[in-house]
Amino acid sequence: MNIELIKQAFANNFAQHEELGASISIWKAGESVLELGAGFISKDKSQAWDTGVCVPVYSATKTPAAITMLWLLEQHELTPEAQVSSVWSQFPNKEASFAQMLSHQAGLSALDTVAKIDDYEAVIDAIEAQQPKWSLGSGHGYHPRTYGFLLDEAARQLCGERIGAIWNREIAAPLGLDFYIGIPQGMTADELATRVAPLYPGKAKASLFQDDPFYSKLSDLQSLTGLSFASPRGINSVLEMNQPKVWELALPSMGGIGTACALAKFYQATLGFQKQEVLSEQVRTWLTQSQSLGRDQVLQIETHFGMGCMMNKGLQHPPFGKSQSAYGHPGAGGSVAYADPENQLSFAYTMNQMTLSVLPNEKSQSIMTYL
Repeated sequence: MNIELIKQAFANNFAQHEELGASISIWKAGESVLELGAGFISKDKSQAWDTGVCVPVYSATKTPAAITMLWLLEQHELTPEAQVSSVWSQFPNKEASFAQMLSHQAGLSALDTVAKIDDYEAVIDAIEAQQPKWSLGSGHGYHPRTYGFLLDEAARQLCGERIGAIWNREIAAPLGLDFYIGIPQGMTADELATRVAPLYPGKAKASLFQDDPFYSKLSDLQSLTGLSFASPRGINSVLEMNQPKVWELALPSMGGIGTACALAKFYQATLGFQKQEVLSEQVRTWLTQSQSLGRDQVLQIETHFGMGCMMNKGLQHPPFGKSQSAYGHPGAGGSVAYADPENQLSFAYTMNQMTLSVLPNEKSQSIMTYL
């Protein structure tokens, strides 16, 4: 790890890549190695950014949500091989296991019934009525939005609570993580809002929608990719993610809010570096068991999933640095967090000026090079 080159790459993001405000956090063997924050919270540049700034991180929420599901299974003496329908009787893919659901194999990425993202019961009804888009065992495809609802309803059927409440109370609080799925008990939306930097949308280049297989499909709502990213409907604007009413939805697929430090510390906990036993060895092992590797029917690239995380192993273009053992999850626009077991490292990058990307972009990749 080259700290000076990391600092230089981070500074270059502001000088060359129009970064507005951002943080990086690097941990090794249970200890913070580097915490950096720079730039500004808003475009008027009236308030400086620091490492304590929270920001929405879109799909970087998925791994915290997935590990909450795994934690809950262990608490109820179940394994990921159990069928989801054994807990949720109306789950439409009757043979699918929790492991398959968590690794984007259940074929429920897109909904044929229009349901609004802020109408939980309508979304669950739509999922229960949905015919899977592919047969179990025939491949996998990223579930960008429905993923959180699948986890939420499975958790609700199992224990009466949704993922966000369990995460905030049982995992984030004991580990001291400044990362929330929904508004945690004892905090108001107004209190959280004082610490959250607004997101700003990235600029789209017309050529991207012509040259990139994913983006050309994304703009077509008749395609599996386009329909998956629009199921359920709503929150189409980045600016909506800045609204407390959206945070209160506690969306496990895309609604997490927190600091880079919290995400990097969380991934240290997935490596077994924690001051108290919150995540057992069994849960940590489940998270990174290889489940699906190959061409992703939604993202249009090769992806490798464990039970709730993306993995580097076996990919020609791995998303998380150089180590084949690395695993984590990106968020739309540029946020990313991952763990590197080989080097006992974890890394997180958060920012408020988005770029058009669903995988780690050049801003974080330039830093990962030196880890």
